[in-house]
Amino acid sequence: MNNLAKRSIIWIVLAALLSATLACGALSGTDGADTGGDDNGGEIAPLPTDPPTQAPEEEQEAEEPTDEPAAEPTATVEPTDVPVEEQSILIVIEDKLSGQASFTSSDEIGESLDALGLSYDTWNTGGDGIPAESTLAEYTTVIWTVGDDCCDAPERASFDSMEEYIQQGGNLLIEGGSVAYALTCNLNDYDFIEGNFGVTVASTCQDWGPMGDIVVETDHPVTDGFASDALELNVFGRVRPDIVQPEEGTTVLFVRGPNSARRDSPAVVATQPTSDSKVVYTIVPLQWFSNASRELFLSNVLDWFSE
Repeated sequence: MNNLAKRSIIWIVLAALLSATLACGALSGTDGADTGGDDNGGEIAPLPTDPPTQAPEEEQEAEEPTDEPAAEPTATVEPTDVPVEEQSILIVIEDKLSGQASFTSSDEIGESLDALGLSYDTWNTGGDGIPAESTLAEYTTVIWTVGDDCCDAPERASFDSMEEYIQQGGNLLIEGGSVAYALTCNLNDYDFIEGNFGVTVASTCQDWGPMGDIVVETDHPVTDGFASDALELNVFGRVRPDIVQPEEGTTVLFVRGPNSARRDSPAVVATQPTSDSKVVYTIVPLQWFSNASRELFLSNVLDWFSE
């Protein structure tokens, strides 16, 4: 084959190769069409891959509701009242005139407090004099016992100490058959008994009468536990207790019963002379109560004082 023929064959082969190259370029997008790749030499961008499949989180099982109530937080609640066993008690024995402590109810009151497991101090006006208010102020409760002797009535100094104690917020239980008579007829003082004991008396100085029983009049902490029937009294007969009438705001706790003179007149009253003080005044000497009734009465009074 001559040289011309060889050249012709070479040109034909080159032309074929050029034609094939141009065809491949059109297919690969080298003509500038957008292929989704970058412009770095017209290379085809790799197809995006799916993100890795994450394992689903385990679903927590819902707690089934229960009928049990939620537990409440525990707390220590401090008491707001002074417990009876923490009260300090003074028994004032009004025996100055007679010199006979047995005429008062001091022995019976002491025995009842002993039975209740309560401690107390005693003060005899006959031997110790009249207690000053500063002495009374050392105690949360004062029990002033006059008893059933008509002549062992408190003197002016005794009433003055009581009044100062009450006005300073003290709690007083006063008992005796002739307390009102001493104030009004002996001392001609009607204001004291009205302002501190919550009762009034007649101005004739002749208003008294025998008493054989008492009956609960009002539902009150002091009358708690007493039956509605008449409470019979162990009367010694040394006094005919005073007849009194309640002032406005005074609570009548017991009244004279069917076997008493002036039936339904007050026998025991309760009052609050100040916002901080409480007074229970019993015309019935506590030595006339049975042991069980006296213990219940004193326990109730002290409970009310502690509220």
